[in-house]
Amino acid sequence: MNINSYKTPYCKKKSGSNPNKWELLTFVADGVDVLEKLEADSSILEFIKKQEDKIWDKSLIFGTIGSGDCWNREIDRIEFLYKEYKVLCEDMETISVYKIAKKYNVPVIGIRVISDNEMLEEEYERSIAKKSQKFSINLCKMLIREGKI
Repeated sequence: MNINSYKTPYCKKKSGSNPNKWELLTFVADGVDVLEKLEADSSILEFIKKQEDKIWDKSLIFGTIGSGDCWNREIDRIEFLYKEYKVLCEDMETISVYKIAKKYNVPVIGIRVISDNEMLEEEYERSIAKKSQKFSINLCKMLIREGKI
């Protein structure tokens, strides 16, 4: 989901700004502005769900990744995005990858390994990156072997 394309309400001069009143919308030329939410490839998603215990030794959570060019560290904003849009985590890359994949009809799925957590005041854990790389490589091998990609 694109979390950095907004429509703000009209506010008079000196009346302030409230990001919690901003509506997530993406401008569509000659069309209707929409909440930009792109879906993962259903075939890959179902495959991963069936193979979950073979892929990762921790639990997998399936849901919405909020994506945009913003490094959000505001707990109130994190909670707002979860309550209003069911955003489970945020990144800066996934929405761009989805847009390009959709344009060229390439199957796509966004996967995030959480290596820090602002809500719990956890710092970035570098060792998770190595585990994430192994996970991604093994998953790609499985998807290729099964003819999913």
